[in-house]
Amino acid sequence: MSGKILFFILIVNVISFVSCGNNVTSNNDNDTVTVSPNSTISTTHALTAVSDQPTTIGAPAELVVSDLPDDNGGFVIASFVVSPEHLTSVTSYLFFRKIAIDEEEAKWVQWAIVAVHPADESNRMNVIIPTVWDTLTSWKVHAATGSVIPQNGEPPQGMSAPVAEIVYGKSGTIHDEVTSSASNIVTAMSADNIAPGEFTAFDARGTGVGQLHLALSWIVPEDHGIVDTYSFADETCYIYGVVTYEIYRRKAFSNESAELIWSKGPLSTTFPDSTVDKFTLYEYYIKAYDGNPGHVVFSPAAKAMVSTGLGDLVLFGALWGSREGDADWYPIFDLNGDGEVGLGDLVVIGTFWADRFTSYSY
Repeated sequence: MSGKILFFILIVNVISFVSCGNNVTSNNDNDTVTVSPNSTISTTHALTAVSDQPTTIGAPAELVVSDLPDDNGGFVIASFVVSPEHLTSVTSYLFFRKIAIDEEEAKWVQWAIVAVHPADESNRMNVIIPTVWDTLTSWKVHAATGSVIPQNGEPPQGMSAPVAEIVYGKSGTIHDEVTSSASNIVTAMSADNIAPGEFTAFDARGTGVGQLHLALSWIVPEDHGIVDTYSFADETCYIYGVVTYEIYRRKAFSNESAELIWSKGPLSTTFPDSTVDKFTLYEYYIKAYDGNPGHVVFSPAAKAMVSTGLGDLVLFGALWGSREGDADWYPIFDLNGDGEVGLGDLVVIGTFWADRFTSYSY
């Protein structure tokens, strides 16, 4: 073929990756990546036919990376002036990220690849890059010939820019074709920009007479659940509107501070509290956190008491009229915290009694 060499290369890498965000190690000298022994990733990487490849190609320039606005974290957007060989010899761009792995010193790893797309009127290309972790890291981009990975990602939040495919964890050298020198290096991070919505409802209930157990449940709006997805190591990974629910408790009508008693993960809607005492009115509330420490949503308060039986009422009656400081003072029967066992406390008990020994929440 007139001295031209036409070759086809098919590379198939199959490695097993356990979960989203698994750690890998990198080789900083030749920008190769290896995976930890218990990891797997399945990647089929087909190279296009290449004829008379150039020996050098121009590098992309003026790289800018910033947080993708108006999203729940997990993405940055990169903008750069394309290579002079864009859409001719150059068929893809490789993004590298300097990241600390297993608490070691930060190293450069190949993070993602994107196929070429037409540049805008300023000769720039914009690319959305999944980050997995919302951490501050350094970025750079190279142009490359020949190799194209199918782009499976969907642009988040209605964005139209192409989404880079994460290849972090791929074993072996990056590419057999020509790679340009690097662009300028920039530092950026993704961030959660949308606070979760308010709780719809929160309730605390007893579970039956004599059972030292209270059941908490809450209803959350849709934006507390899965709000976005991305592909990582051949798995679908999720971005949550809320990542943690913290449950706080204190004795109702007391001056004590609420105490953190449990933390629950995303999508949680219930919690059983078995660390309660009889004849004690408790007040609960929940803090919901997303990926941004500045975003905190509080639930309404809910009050509940372990179900009251007839024997408890007899004892309550014997203490009627006792006050704080009396010899027969039992503060546990002062349910409304006014310093006296009397009518106000009976109203609280009556509420539970009328509710068939289950609960009282508001």
